[in-house]
Amino acid sequence: MNGFRHTLALSTIGLLACVGDSAWETPRDWSDWLRGAATTDDAAANPVDWSTPFVSLDAEDFRIAVDGRTFLGQTQDASLQSDPGSRTYTTLERIWMENGVEMRLFIYFHSDGTDWWASEIRIYDGQSYGDWLTATGEWFRRPLGQSFTGDLDLAFDGRGSLTLHGVQLQAFVPPDACRGQHAGYVMEILYPTIEITTAPNSGFGVGVQLRDERCEAVLDTSNFVFGWSVDDPGIVQLASDSESSRVDLRGVNAGETKLHVSAERRSDGVMVAQGTMDVIVTSAPGK
Repeated sequence: MNGFRHTLALSTIGLLACVGDSAWETPRDWSDWLRGAATTDDAAANPVDWSTPFVSLDAEDFRIAVDGRTFLGQTQDASLQSDPGSRTYTTLERIWMENGVEMRLFIYFHSDGTDWWASEIRIYDGQSYGDWLTATGEWFRRPLGQSFTGDLDLAFDGRGSLTLHGVQLQAFVPPDACRGQHAGYVMEILYPTIEITTAPNSGFGVGVQLRDERCEAVLDTSNFVFGWSVDDPGIVQLASDSESSRVDLRGVNAGETKLHVSAERRSDGVMVAQGTMDVIVTSAPGK
């Protein structure tokens, strides 16, 4: 037994000496290997940057795993939208085709006026006729106006998983009109560029959203008069007289012009907000 231990010890020393004479003796090669491993990890990451007017999601790595397959959500035909909801509810909805089936990621957000959070996350199950895998709980809670930063690893009852690493996520994103707002009302332009034709019986219904000093939508606009005008009535005309936040347009001749809107307070006649939209009119087919 003593001889066996001695032989094993000598063999081990010889193995270490052999390794020391080769790879362990060249730290540069070891550093190169580490750099190669890091490069492989970086290449395997799947960053995403998905934003709607209501939710912004940026992640260093995103993936869904179901039915032994991985879904990365990077296909060209993917759709991305949010349910505008209200001041207390919105969504982020991603739909795409991958691995021969439809995949979905839906995240449902809520707010109590102080914080926001997600209460439900759904993915598809990877089958030909997809069905939901649903997780309920609370994730990402942050004060309104602030982003969540961190990671999420979520399992769906052993049937699938969602990975979101290096996340920057914000729900109830203030509209562009409110960025830099200091006081007073602002006019949110819902359609910055309007495209219509001169075809008979065609037109475009355009609306705006008045927001108060807290950037909250003014739902009751009865105390305001909205005024609409166009620079060139020879290109586009107002199809209806309107003192509301919505008006109908009709294309007259091909060209480009601008549509203006303002909101005045009925009680004192003070204009509280205004905005401008580009209008492009093209000739009807065959004209």
